[in-house]
Amino acid sequence: HIGLSRNEGIKAARGKYICFSDDDDDSTLDMYEKLYRKAEDCEADVVVSDFYRVKGDELCKFVFPAEMNHDLFRNESLLSLLKGEIYKENCVTIASNGVIWNHLIKTDFLKRHKIYFCDNRKCTFEDRLFLIQVYRNAKFVVHINECLYYHYCIKNSAGGKYTYHSYKLIISYLQRLKNYLIDQNMYQLYHKYYADSVLIFLFYAFRNETKHKCYKTLIQEIRKIRKNYMLQYELHSLVKDKGLSLLKEYSVWKCIYLIMIYGFIRTKSYSV
Repeated sequence: HIGLSRNEGIKAARGKYICFSDDDDDSTLDMYEKLYRKAEDCEADVVVSDFYRVKGDELCKFVFPAEMNHDLFRNESLLSLLKGEIYKENCVTIASNGVIWNHLIKTDFLKRHKIYFCDNRKCTFEDRLFLIQVYRNAKFVVHINECLYYHYCIKNSAGGKYTYHSYKLIISYLQRLKNYLIDQNMYQLYHKYYADSVLIFLFYAFRNETKHKCYKTLIQEIRKIRKNYMLQYELHSLVKDKGLSLLKEYSVWKCIYLIMIYGFIRTKSYSV
C-alpha cells in the first residue's frame, strides 16, 4: 500500500526535509545534495527537478520550463495537476509535473497543513492528490533545471497494474478531488480544470478497461457513468462551456467516448 507506507514515513520523519523514492528507481549520486542546497539557499517549501523515464533501452526526458519564476511555476503546476494533464516526454512542459519522487519538501510544511497520501486500495493517483495539496499551500517553490531522477517502468509495478487505473478507483479519485476543492473553497475558481480532468481520466480508465475486460463489461461501466449524477454534472458543464471547441481541443477518440458516456440527464437536480 504505497500511500499508507509513505504516510507512516511522514509521521516518523524528524529531519527538516522529506523525499520519496520508489524502491525500483534510481537517482544521480548528488541529487539530494543539490535539492537540499537549493532549498536552503532559497528558503523554499518545495524543490523539484526534471527527471528521466527508463523503459527498456529507451531513455526519455521530462523537462519543465526553466524560464518560469517561482510563482508562475507553482500556479501552472497546480492548474496542470487539476486538469489532469498526462506526462509529456522529450518536450519542455509543465504537464510533466505530476509525480512525487523528484520533489524535496519541508517536513513541517507537510505536517502543518496535514498533507498525506490517500489509501491506494480505495483511490488512485496518490501522487497527484498529494501534489495538488502541496502546490495549493506552498509559499515558495523552486525548480532545478536538471534531470536528477531515473524512473524505471516495471511491468509488475503498482502503477502498471489493472486496478490502479480501474474505473472504480479513478471515479473515487475524481470524487475525492471534488470534495477537496469544495472544502477549500476552490471549486468555483478551478471548476473548468476539474471538468476537463473528469473526461481525461474517465477516458484513461476506458482505455485500461479495453485491455482487460470484455465488451459486455465495458457497456455496463458506460451505463453506470451515464447514471452517475456527479460525473454527468461535470460532463454537462464541459459540453456547455466548450461547445464545438471540444472537437479542436480533444482527439477524435475522446470526443467519441464523450458521446458514449454523456447521458444528457437533467443536471439541475444535482447540487454541488
